[in-house]
Amino acid sequence: MLSIENFKDEQVKLARPGDAVKVKLSHLTEDMINKGDVLCPRENHMFSSQVLLAEVDLLELRIPVLTKGSTYMMHVHTFADLITIQVIEWAVETD
Repeated sequence: MLSIENFKDEQVKLARPGDAVKVKLSHLTEDMINKGDVLCPRENHMFSSQVLLAEVDLLELRIPVLTKGSTYMMHVHTFADLITIQVIEWAVETD
């Protein structure tokens, strides 16, 4: 990492979660970095998962039934992809 700059384009020594910063990296150009990419040490790579266990609150259900096998678009931060409901452990219906 070459430098970290804050929103005023001033160099800073560190950034905390939630800070809006620019990170200048060696051996990478801006077009090689994508929305949602994660920075991590070479010797300690981030792991990924194929399964997500989640508690979901439905704000608006356009399809009248949520069932095992249903496919939906999931949006989490910069991630957006089709997901399939594999198991529904429990459900609470409220009016």
